Amino acid sequence: MYGVKGNQMGLYTLHIATSYRNDIIDLYREMTNVTQKYYQKFLNYAVDEGYYPLPNLINVPTTVDFVSDINYTKGYRLFSDKREINTIEFSYLNQSIQTNTVGMMLMTGFAQTAVHTDVKDYFIKGKELSKDILEGTYDILIKDDIRVPTIHGLSLTRSNIPPFSDKLMMYLTFLLSNFGLGSQGFGAGFSLRDDINIKLGLFVKDIMLFIRENIRMMIDNGWLEEPPRMSVNNLRE
Repeated sequence: MYGVKGNQMGLYTLHIATSYRNDIIDLYREMTNVTQKYYQKFLNYAVDEGYYPLPNLINVPTTVDFVSDINYTKGYRLFSDKREINTIEFSYLNQSIQTNTVGMMLMTGFAQTAVHTDVKDYFIKGKELSKDILEGTYDILIKDDIRVPTIHGLSLTRSNIPPFSDKLMMYLTFLLSNFGLGSQGFGAGFSLRDDINIKLGLFVKDIMLFIRENIRMMIDNGWLEEPPRMSVNNLRE
């Protein structure tokens, strides 16, 4: 839940930046405040109960260093070691592990309860995509001798009684996949090591293809509501 609230805060900030009416801006500001409040409550509960592992600790720097070697960005080096992952890169890799661990379990649960065969197959594909991203992220960290953080306490029941409709589960998957797309994109953009850039960029491609298939399936099943069109007839005179 804290992960969802974190994504909501980002969305509300984005919506404020694209809004012009004062009442709409005030609404998103209020929703941001509420979300921040409950994000902190959910996070504190998860940490206190041991469900959420704290990220790896580092020694606090005592000096300010500046990059002086162009090889700082090189993740592929044949005759020397590449530099260690920096804290910004680790933060995005750590977030990817947390979200895709939950995503893998969520897709498994959705597949277990889906009614339509094609929807069930789609969720299984989503589970495999999360596994691929996890394995790729683990590989980056392990090669740098960094402990891989994991979430505890995740499990599924054997129930196949659908708590949600296939339509709702598909739309939730669409939303969460777009959150994942943005997260991987930010990680690729802020990483300064080219091997991480490339791997996260490939994850972005795979997630985008997964989202496009979701859209196609929702259209085929009549589940995708069309947003208002930017036509002349919709504009105020």
